Amino acid sequence: MAQSAGSGWRGSRPTGGSSAHRPARRPGASRSCLPHERVDVSVAQTVIALARGLDLQVVAEGVETPEQQQWLLHHGCHLLQGYLLARPMPLNECEMFLERLAADAVS
Repeated sequence: MAQSAGSGWRGSRPTGGSSAHRPARRPGASRSCLPHERVDVSVAQTVIALARGLDLQVVAEGVETPEQQQWLLHHGCHLLQGYLLARPMPLNECEMFLERLAADAVS
C-alpha cells in the first residue's frame, strides 16, 4: 500500500493525484496488521522490512495503544496515526492542534 504526497493507495484503492518531484512513498500498515497475533506480527514485520529494502517509510494506521506504538517504533516504523495520537476532529480544531504541536516542537 504505497502512499505519496497527494497520491497513492488507501487499502486496495488508489487515492489519485500526482506530483512533479519524486514524492516520499509510504507503505501503510493498517490496524489489521498491527501485532495482536503471530500472523499479524509476521505481516507487520514483512511490510516494514519491504519498505526498508525499497528505501521507503512506513505509516502505521490505527495505532491505539502504547504497546502498539512501542512495538512499531522498535521495529523501525516511525510514522504513526491513530486514536493514541489524536482523535478525528473538524478542520478548525485540527489546525489549532497542529499549531500547538508545532509550537511545542520549537520550544
